[in-house]
Amino acid sequence: MKSMREWAIDLHIHTILSPCAGEDMTPPQVLLRVKELGIEAIAVTDHNSAENVKAFYIKGKEFIALPIPKKTGMGEEA
Repeated sequence: MKSMREWAIDLHIHTILSPCAGEDMTPPQVLLRVKELGIEAIAVTDHNSAENVKAFYIKGKEFIALPIPKKTGMGEEA
């Protein structure tokens, strides 16, 4: 029988678009830090904005991340 795999995930990350985040929380900087920490999956949880979703989707591919396409709520796919 296979054993369950453990994942390193962070399901609450704010980027520069949220007032509570620092100016260094750009998609490339966040992804670099995520890679350094060995985190395998993240959720971007910016306040009142989904504008960085596409940037994370594109930049995440460079980090061999498996982005999950998500509807933005406005009909388009991020």
